[in-house]
Amino acid sequence: DKVNLVSVTVDGFEIPGMSEYRFQSPLFNLTLPENNALGVPAQETQGVSDGYFVMLKPLPKGEHEIRSVGSLTEVTVQGTQNFASDVTYHITVE
Repeated sequence: DKVNLVSVTVDGFEIPGMSEYRFQSPLFNLTLPENNALGVPAQETQGVSDGYFVMLKPLPKGEHEIRSVGSLTEVTVQGTQNFASDVTYHITVE
């Protein structure tokens, strides 16, 4: 809920209304193996997915650039939580 920037561009054209593309999954079962990315003990737990997702129509043949940018800032009595992401995909459609 603290996202202050979300942007997606395809070949330099911004997808408008990104705030409308936020979705949350229902609760699902999750198995975390030993040495998992979260750094927690192996376990059975539950999780949800919550984020901004877009589906694109098939792109024409050729080179394309898809860029996703997002950030959040939350200031609390415990401190500041910051997150930023800026990812660019260069793809070729054949």
